[in-house]
Amino acid sequence: MDPRTRAINVVAAVDEPYAKVVPGVRPALVRGMYCEMVLQAPPPPDTVVLPRSAVWNGCVYLVDANGRLRKKAVQVAFSQDDLVILESGLSGGELVIVSDPAPAIEGMKVEAVLDAELHRQLLEQAEGGEALR
Repeated sequence: MDPRTRAINVVAAVDEPYAKVVPGVRPALVRGMYCEMVLQAPPPPDTVVLPRSAVWNGCVYLVDANGRLRKKAVQVAFSQDDLVILESGLSGGELVIVSDPAPAIEGMKVEAVLDAELHRQLLEQAEGGEALR
């Protein structure tokens, strides 16, 4: 298991366990049965969520106010699917490089290009929607 992923044990009660039975395809749910579940909840307020591709060995690359590349250490709280939730390091609103910046030379001039589709998908997934594609 990925050490950044948190596993929890949950006991679930299922109302109407026979409601969606499809013989030979979807069996009835019975007491003691094990299953895999995906739990979703809205992120806590003021949470910084990034695509996994933005974090490189505990650091992110940013574009500063002068259009220069800066490297900043971040602390990952946990990751899930294609998302990384930060514990510390960014406050939100920074311009973060989400693609491979190689060769990355701190201080080099860069031109930030907003990936509107990735931004939309990131917001949707962070709010409990579908995974990034």
